[in-house]
Amino acid sequence: MILAIESSGMKISADSVKSKLLQEVKSENNNSAFASAHSYQTKNVKKKFHKGPRCFQCNKYGHKSPDCKINPKEKVAKSSTSYAAAFVIPFDNNSSAWYIDSGATMHMTRHQNLLHNVHSPPIEQIKVANNKTLPVGSSGDVTINALNGENQSNRILFTNVLYVPELAVNLISVHQITENGGQVKFDSKGCVILNRQNVIVATATKVNNMYRLNMNIGYACMSDVKQDDIFLWHQRMGHLNFDTLKKMKGCSEGLT
Repeated sequence: MILAIESSGMKISADSVKSKLLQEVKSENNNSAFASAHSYQTKNVKKKFHKGPRCFQCNKYGHKSPDCKINPKEKVAKSSTSYAAAFVIPFDNNSSAWYIDSGATMHMTRHQNLLHNVHSPPIEQIKVANNKTLPVGSSGDVTINALNGENQSNRILFTNVLYVPELAVNLISVHQITENGGQVKFDSKGCVILNRQNVIVATATKVNNMYRLNMNIGYACMSDVKQDDIFLWHQRMGHLNFDTLKKMKGCSEGLT
């Protein structure tokens, strides 16, 4: 600094030295501020920098949409397959049997003719335990005649039941029962279904590590229908002749 003052031709004095010191300090502050600003800008550039183009299929960087490994059809399938069965049950020759399933999030049946109040299903397909997907045809209500705690017939209405043609057996969802205020209690021999009043409305027996609903076969699947549905009952009763069906009217509970 003294050399700079001497080379400038200025007379060395206390004031000249003080003035030169102030200039040096100001210059150093400016350089420091510039360096900080440059460092901040460099960091921001690094943050905003991405390797490669952005894919509009998965919103990730590094590849383009045509090269994306995510199949758009798979994304649609995931959104339409939200219900599943906990296990795969072997086909049961007893077509009217119902099994209690703790993994199914919806009630399901493989018999379309059991449904009434039919409407469009909330999903297109379901996924079972082996990751196989099964198509859903429709949805509706099903009335089941189960045996209660006193071994008496008890009509139970299950709503929003999915019709799954390729399903091995009919499934009753534990999740749906509990969501509606009911309970399902299991033991080594079977299970019981209780309503909101804590009354046993249905029982099930453990068969081959599965819980099969105990039903009144004589009344099975007889739900409230109109006279116009006589053709439907004709199919349900194994193509029984219409005269016999008409005689049964009033003799069987639920056949109207």
